[in-house]
Amino acid sequence: MSRNLRLLLAGLQAGMAGGLLVLIWLAAMSLFYRHTVWWVPNLYASTFFGDTALRENLNKYTWSGMAFLLAQFAGFGALFAVLARQDRDRLRAVGLGILASIGWYYLTFHGLWKTFSPLMLLYSPDRPIFAGHLLFGVWLGRTPLYARRLE
Repeated sequence: MSRNLRLLLAGLQAGMAGGLLVLIWLAAMSLFYRHTVWWVPNLYASTFFGDTALRENLNKYTWSGMAFLLAQFAGFGALFAVLARQDRDRLRAVGLGILASIGWYYLTFHGLWKTFSPLMLLYSPDRPIFAGHLLFGVWLGRTPLYARRLE
């Protein structure tokens, strides 16, 4: 297996696992903010379905919101792994992962969402989402571990 393919798959794995961790984190924080655990996935679904997706219950929009969130994190993990090329040094991968995820947070929440999903900016719990991106960045530090397992 080539190094690029190994890094791509390792990043995809780290991104998906990190995305699941962020999803769990945001579900817990939604309860803290007196919403249901489905609030953030429904908020992500509002990108495609508008304000009809903004409900407090599990519904048909929730699944697309979860899939959208997980696809973003998995894709970012794969892109990060290929660009950072960290398949040996885990500490460096954690540092780069944190920096990259902070940059990605600012790019999406202060750039892309203004155009594509203004409801996300209006209703999102921005501090927990920022903290979720930090958790995700730490989890990207597992990319070298996943890459070694694929060797």
